[in-house]
Amino acid sequence: MLSSIILSVLLSTGTPAVEPVAVETGGSKIRIQPVGGSKIRIQPTGGSKIRIQPTGGSKIRIQPTGGSKIRIQPTGGSKIRIQPTGGSKIRI
Repeated sequence: MLSSIILSVLLSTGTPAVEPVAVETGGSKIRIQPVGGSKIRIQPTGGSKIRIQPTGGSKIRIQPTGGSKIRIQPTGGSKIRIQPTGGSKIRI
């Protein structure tokens, strides 16, 4: 179980939209969405991994809004692993 998720949100230009933020897990929701025609790029830095997982019976839902696109890809030798824990569901 993760106590926090470290996210680095970058625009497609490579300019950081915000500094890396820690979002506490629990009963809260994490909503990541692009504004306007921009893209959201979530990527690990260095050899690190990004692990996104639901806690308890919660769900993770990742979907584009409007005509925007969501692209999740590893950079370098890093890995992105998205998997449900317990009886939870992941809808992509």
